[in-house]
Amino acid sequence: MSTSNHQAMETLNDASRYLEGLINHERRPGFTYARLDLQPIRALLDRLGRPEDNLSMIHVAGSKGKGSTCFFAEAILLELGERVGTFTSPHLESWVERFRIDGQPVSSSALVSAVRRVRPIVEDLKQGPIETLPSFFDATTAVAFLLFAEAGVDRALVEVGLGGRLDSTNAIHPAVTCVTSIELEHTDQLGDTEAEIAFEKAGILKSNVPVVLGKLRKEAAEAVWHRAEAVGAPVIACGEHFTVQAKRADKGGNAFVFSATHPSGSTFEVSATLRMLGRAATDNAALAIACVRALGAHSEAALCKASHNGLARCVLPARIEVLQNDERVIIDAAHTAESASVLVEALDTLAPNGIELLFSVSSDKNLPALLDRLLPRTRRVWVTRADRSRSIDVDVLAESIREHTSEMPIEIVEDPEMAPKHARAALGADLKLCVAGSIYLAGAVRRVLGRRESPDSSFPIGLATAEEALLLPDIERRAAALFSPSDVSPELAGDPTQASVYRDAQRDGRIFAARDPSDRVVGFAHLIWLDGWAHLEEVDVEPDFGRLGIGRRLVLAACAWARSQGCHDITLSTFRDVPWNAPFYSGVGFQAIQESDLSPGLEQLRENEKRTGLDPTKRVMMRRKLFVPDPVA
Repeated sequence: MSTSNHQAMETLNDASRYLEGLINHERRPGFTYARLDLQPIRALLDRLGRPEDNLSMIHVAGSKGKGSTCFFAEAILLELGERVGTFTSPHLESWVERFRIDGQPVSSSALVSAVRRVRPIVEDLKQGPIETLPSFFDATTAVAFLLFAEAGVDRALVEVGLGGRLDSTNAIHPAVTCVTSIELEHTDQLGDTEAEIAFEKAGILKSNVPVVLGKLRKEAAEAVWHRAEAVGAPVIACGEHFTVQAKRADKGGNAFVFSATHPSGSTFEVSATLRMLGRAATDNAALAIACVRALGAHSEAALCKASHNGLARCVLPARIEVLQNDERVIIDAAHTAESASVLVEALDTLAPNGIELLFSVSSDKNLPALLDRLLPRTRRVWVTRADRSRSIDVDVLAESIREHTSEMPIEIVEDPEMAPKHARAALGADLKLCVAGSIYLAGAVRRVLGRRESPDSSFPIGLATAEEALLLPDIERRAAALFSPSDVSPELAGDPTQASVYRDAQRDGRIFAARDPSDRVVGFAHLIWLDGWAHLEEVDVEPDFGRLGIGRRLVLAACAWARSQGCHDITLSTFRDVPWNAPFYSGVGFQAIQESDLSPGLEQLRENEKRTGLDPTKRVMMRRKLFVPDPVA
């Protein structure tokens, strides 16, 4: 009997661990696509009350471009004033990215609540016949439909996970379907030819539901058209029913014209400019326009305006993405020959002097074809392993690159969190660092090298949970390791506050935690009462998350709490000359307290610090008056 149903689910980490535990059903040895079935998802949705039945959906399949098409369609529909839900996979940095409402990831609490509702049904079905045993993707699909139904969306954009015919998302009856492209991918599961793969992806076509087709080669196109004729699905094909013409592609944007001809002979046109380069971007944007147009829900005048405005604002993460904080880093999840070709074409504009390539790829990809396209522009390759269960071993990958071109310099850094740091630090002059081959690697690089424009949204701060309180001594220990041994002895740095102390403070609501996009605690502030007033006992941030404004916001959260408790000021004790100590606190309104003004509690604290080995001449007590407004960031 599974015990999962009895384990607490309070945080995003809890929910993600539960969902990830289900993935083993699809990754275990011997799994084949043919063993997938729609019975489990149908049983699960039936037990949930069929939340998908009242959703109007655009269902998107394809080898590449299906996620981009969903995001472009989302941007257009939002501009048209619709409330939109978007379900895509996998995520780059956080589970909440898979489930978007009105262009933003759902909140952690909303996702946790939905998983809580789905879990008992999944657990119950797991005890039944194997024919209705839910998989990882069955559960996430049900969660998406539940979130969208409860949010009351006008439209849902649903990306197929694997294939189409037997994919969990194919339990729906959409308003429009779309097949973006067909390439040789997942051949061990979907087939060895484009026709076989197209047959699987065309499995989402439904009777009397229009299907929008991207640019397909003859073999694949024939398979999809045959399926459309068999089920009676009207076809809207790129090149036959609409066209896309590139106008300009440079650092100023990627301009194109979408054009469709009515049976009457009149023409509908949209002129738009995208932020991202590459012909794939314009092709996918055109598919999005065609999908929204096929809904028949909006006038062509409104659609034209919404497409122009919405597409101009749309940003696609990890699709030929230039990091906003570092224009020398280009991130793309290209992992097929066609997508690599599109990336290389964009690099002609973005990296005219060449690139260094940070590379990881799954074992089921066409590695020689990828190397054929990426290596001619490459001056050095950094090899890493983005996903331990799926990515090619770094030594094997490096040897494959040597066999391809013996003169290529190769650096191996197996840890995908460290590889971006090493590659960026060693990047040659006038070159760009290009990340490719894996969406998991793209997420790791965005997490490590990307600096968020808005730390408030990327690292939310709130009261710590009981589970999180137990993690704080380890964060304190890692933060203490940054100090010089002359300031903090190794013995003292290795002896953090007891977890029981943090647990007691958590119960009293005196610990604030900062969380990263995956809901992991990356910093905290601990308050105590001293002389009847608030005292900031500890502020620590994980070293890898320094210089992101997290510490500042933790301090301001602590000050706001103290003010809410009726305190007129808040105190702390810190190092006088360490840059991230007294100089930092001065920047958030704290001032040094003269020795003659120390309260009895602060004097006792000074004595306690001396007994632990801290040099009092290097320390300073500070106070901030709480009626003073927070300093402007």
